[in-house]
Amino acid sequence: MTLKISNLTVNHGAICAINQVSLEVPTGKLAAIIGSNGAGKTTLLRALSGLNHPTSGEISWMGNNVVGVKPEMLVRAGISHVSEGKSVVPELSVRDNLELGAIWRRNKKESQESIDRVISIFPRLGERIEQRSDTLSGGERQMLAIGRAIMSKPQLLLLDEPSLGLAPLVVEKIFQTIL
Repeated sequence: MTLKISNLTVNHGAICAINQVSLEVPTGKLAAIIGSNGAGKTTLLRALSGLNHPTSGEISWMGNNVVGVKPEMLVRAGISHVSEGKSVVPELSVRDNLELGAIWRRNKKESQESIDRVISIFPRLGERIEQRSDTLSGGERQMLAIGRAIMSKPQLLLLDEPSLGLAPLVVEKIFQTIL
């Protein structure tokens, strides 16, 4: 098993956001967390990416306990997280946002190859490569956020509400890319 969560609990002060969640996701599989608003889906993803600190329980990635590991180290270990809400840096260009996804890499050629790969997945980003991110449509910003995550060459890609508020054709393209 690549990802194993055992009895994970996360409290936000006096509020228990998730309580003793356990699940396993084998390598190469797609898993979805489904629940109503406030059920703890985002909290779970944030715990997996090191942004929320569990109150108790374990998270094992590739056989290693990752509870307490800094988010940037988890990215280097192959975990990328795309937050809900098209999280891009609005003042930066599409290219600069993509390069942020590979900031820890030293090889410029490899970084450019990753940009080329993202553009092959999302050609629209190639058309807008020098454009500021705050001028993109919602669907384009979501493509950019996913593209930036892809730049880190993740083995585990965590997507929080990847289709929220997007047009059906954009949703179809994003889900094709995820698959």
